[in-house]
Amino acid sequence: MFEIFKDKNGEKFYFRLKAKNGEIILSSQGYASKATCKSGIDSVKTNAADAANFEKVDSDSGKFFFRLLEKTSKSSARARCTAPKPAETAALSR
Repeated sequence: MFEIFKDKNGEKFYFRLKAKNGEIILSSQGYASKATCKSGIDSVKTNAADAANFEKVDSDSGKFFFRLLEKTSKSSARARCTAPKPAETAALSR
């Protein structure tokens, strides 16, 4: 389920995608208006269908996350993943 919210200063809109168990699995960049935030959700729905639109990023902690890229190659959302690198390799080879 997608959820739209404002930052604590009330200046920007963000969205996040939550799994059925309530875990946040994707979070967005900030948007100036609710309308452009909704457009960001539509972009995620469109672009997430193609694995080529994801960029894997290694963190300093030895874990990784994915960025979902728009057609313009600007990051629009970041998928959270907390698996260590060995598990990542196993998951991606399935």
